[in-house]
Amino acid sequence: MQTLYKDTIQKISRALQGMRLYAPDHPTNRKQVQDLLAALSKLFQEKKRLRFGLLDDTLFFEEEIFAFPTAAEEDLARHLRTLSVEGLEFIFGLTVEEILAFLDMVHREAAKGDDVEE
Repeated sequence: MQTLYKDTIQKISRALQGMRLYAPDHPTNRKQVQDLLAALSKLFQEKKRLRFGLLDDTLFFEEEIFAFPTAAEEDLARHLRTLSVEGLEFIFGLTVEEILAFLDMVHREAAKGDDVEE
């Protein structure tokens, strides 16, 4: 499982990087989000809700703690800190469009704290 969590975090980070370079509806972003959704689908086979966020300022995904983060993991943690978000959930049934909207909101820092809900 650890490898799947790490891979999913990497895919979230890559998708956020794509948002810095391209418009949300750009084919590159859509492909990265499809890759992310494929990784999440593997994890959804075990659980219908997947949690990730910050615990004592350290990134986590489910039970995996990233105590020695890679650059991509630290970048994602920085985004969460900037948004004042301690944790998020991916829920089974999530769509490409919902993930794109979420990543766009994170990239633009359009919401903070509890406003990130839903």
